[in-house]
Amino acid sequence: DTTKFIPLKKNQRQNSGDTLQPSEKNKIPAASGLERLSHIGPFDGIPDLQQDVKVVGYPMGGDQISITSGVVSRIDTTNYGGRDELLAIQLDAAINRGNSGGPALCEGIVIGIAFQTLRNADNIGYIVPIPVAAHFFRCFLQSESCKYLESGETVERFRSGLKCRDYHTGFCTIGFIYNEMQNETLRKCFMMNAAVNTTTTESQNAVQTGILITAVLPMSAAQGILERRDVVMAVNGYKVANDGTIEFRTRERLTFSHLVKATPAGVPVELTILRNGEVKTVSVVPVVDQPLVSHHTFNTLYQEKPKYFIFGGLVFTPLTLGLLNEWGPEWYSLAPRPLTQAHLDEFPSPDKQQLVVVAQVLAHGINRGYEHCYARRVTDRKSV
Repeated sequence: DTTKFIPLKKNQRQNSGDTLQPSEKNKIPAASGLERLSHIGPFDGIPDLQQDVKVVGYPMGGDQISITSGVVSRIDTTNYGGRDELLAIQLDAAINRGNSGGPALCEGIVIGIAFQTLRNADNIGYIVPIPVAAHFFRCFLQSESCKYLESGETVERFRSGLKCRDYHTGFCTIGFIYNEMQNETLRKCFMMNAAVNTTTTESQNAVQTGILITAVLPMSAAQGILERRDVVMAVNGYKVANDGTIEFRTRERLTFSHLVKATPAGVPVELTILRNGEVKTVSVVPVVDQPLVSHHTFNTLYQEKPKYFIFGGLVFTPLTLGLLNEWGPEWYSLAPRPLTQAHLDEFPSPDKQQLVVVAQVLAHGINRGYEHCYARRVTDRKSV
C-alpha cells in the first residue's frame, strides 16, 4: 500500500514545540482518491483544539471568493437535521449563507466541509469532519451510482439517474436506549465493583464504568444479543464512562455513539458488557436505523414525491419529518404534540412500521363537521 500520511501540526501559538507526532489513530491519508478516503478511521483527520483554520467559500455579500480565519473551538456531536447526532467540528471562523460546501483548511490540508451555524449565537459555526465525509464515500463506492462513472457513462446520465438511496444508505446504530450511571447507588445495585470473569485482566480490575441499557428496540441489531439491564462498559476497546462518553484523545471525550455511527455497514462492533455481575464480550453488527417517522435526508424518500391517499374528501399521508417542517423551523413547538412525540419517542415494530395522519380536509359539503380532524393521527379505521 503506497498510501501516504500527512501529520497535523500543533498550533504554534498554543505550543512552541515542533510538529505533533501523530499516533496511528490521528493520521490522515493524503487526498489521493475516494477509495483511500473510504479507509479513514473514526478519529482520523480530527484537528487539535485551538488549531488555526481557514474557511473558503462564496458567502453572501459579494461575488469574489471569501476566506475567513479562526480556530477549532470544540469537537463534539451535533444535530445534522432530523434525529441524527453526528460528529462535528465547531469553529469561531465566520460561516455565513453561501459558505456551505466550502472546504475548511488547516495548514493547507482539508479537515472538513462547512455546513451550518448556530442560531442566535455569535461566531459558532460547524464543519463536517473527515470521518463523517469518509462514511459517505464508503457508501458511494459500494453503490450502484458509482458504476455509472466506472462504466464510462456521461455525467448527465449519472446525474439524471441519481437518488439518495443509490449512494447513501445512512448511519448505523445498535438499537438500544440507555441511562447514565453517574449515581453511586445505581452502580452498586448492578454490582459494578464486584464483576467476576475467568479471564480477568488488569484493566478489568480498575474502577468499572458504563451505561445501563433500559430498552432494546424491536427490529434492531441488538435484539437477541443485548438485554435490558445490561451495562455497556466498552465499545471496540474504548472504555465507556458513566456519562456515555469515551476518551478519543488525552482529556478529550466524545459520546460512544460516534464509534457506532462511523462503522461501515456489515462490520461488527465489539461490546464489553456486565450482565448479572459477570463481564462478557459480545459482537453486534450495526444496521442502518429506519425511524418510524422518516426524514428525507437519510433514507429512500429523498427526491421522491410524498405519497398520499384521498378518501371521502380527507387527504391521508405518512408522517415524515418533511411534513413536520411544514409548521416552520420551530415545528417542535408549533406542530401538534402527538406528532412531535411520535417523532422523538416511538420506534418501528413488526406491527407498526408507518404512521398515517390526516394532512388536509378538503372544502366540500361531505366533510362538514370533520374540520377538526386536520393533523390527526390515524390509529385504526374507526379512529377518524
